[in-house]
Amino acid sequence: MQQRIAGLFGDGVWRTTAEISLRLRVRKQAVTDALKASPGLFRWEPGGLHGRKHNAVLWQLVEDTGLG
Repeated sequence: MQQRIAGLFGDGVWRTTAEISLRLRVRKQAVTDALKASPGLFRWEPGGLHGRKHNAVLWQLVEDTGLG
């Protein structure tokens, strides 16, 4: 699952778990679990930092992972 998620982030777009799950056609909980299980691979930031709702949680790859 982590590889599939990492593949989405190659475009540099920050995404919510709901957006990721829709793109991958998997359950949102599966995405959440995969993201939280890999803190060295994925990081989150508040949506307000990216022009989104302030309470949104957006995810992206950790820099220099070599994936994406």
